Amino acid sequence: MSRRTGRGWAIYLLGAALGVMTIACDDHAVVPTAPAPDAGIADAAAEATACSVAPTTHPEIINACTDAVKIEKNPALPLLRPDGTLPPLP
Repeated sequence: MSRRTGRGWAIYLLGAALGVMTIACDDHAVVPTAPAPDAGIADAAAEATACSVAPTTHPEIINACTDAVKIEKNPALPLLRPDGTLPPLP
């Protein structure tokens, strides 16, 4: 095997590896599993109050129906100004 042939194989393998990495890292290869929800206010409110009776997917599991009591938390934030902003950093 001559030196020229060895370089040819090295270049060929490098090109093949770069090609595989390019295809594997392509964002267009990802297929969404569900359509994106509309940005409507009514849809967001309905999704916030809806629960899943028989959850099987991750979003359904985290929104599963439960008999837990909802507790409103209103923390005291001493640095928060009345207009909702924070003071500048020192």
